[in-house]
Amino acid sequence: MIDWTETDIVFIRRPPKPQCPRCGSERRIITKSMALEGDGSRTQRSICERCSSRFRVVVERAESEPANDWQT
Repeated sequence: MIDWTETDIVFIRRPPKPQCPRCGSERRIITKSMALEGDGSRTQRSICERCSSRFRVVVERAESEPANDWQT
C-alpha cells in the first residue's frame, strides 16, 4: 500500500491543468478522486507519467460554480 501522507500537494482552480511538482509535466494518471469536507473541493491522487512522482491535487471549486455541478 502506498503512503500518500508525505506526497506533494498541488492546489489548482479549474481550468488550468496541474503540473508535476518535480518535473513540470502536465501528463498524469489519477489513481483516486475524492471529495473533501463540505467545501466543494476534490482531492486527486496522481502519478506523473514522465517521472513517476506521486502527488496530490486539490481542485478548488470557483465561488460561481454550484458544488454538485462539476466533475474533475
